[in-house]
Amino acid sequence: MRGEEEPTIALAKEFGVGVFKDEKGQFSHFNVITLVDKEGQIRKWYNGNDENLTPEQIVKDMESLM
Repeated sequence: MRGEEEPTIALAKEFGVGVFKDEKGQFSHFNVITLVDKEGQIRKWYNGNDENLTPEQIVKDMESLM
């Protein structure tokens, strides 16, 4: 995520993504991909560290919502 600090942190928290600022001012966050529908409802969470996750799977899931 990129953007102004406060709105970006607020958006991450709105979607349940933990964001942490360390003593050096650096940010860390969970490696999560969130699929959100047109109504803003979370439809699926992906573990960004899952070695079996493919872009094709994410696209397939996105197409099923369209």
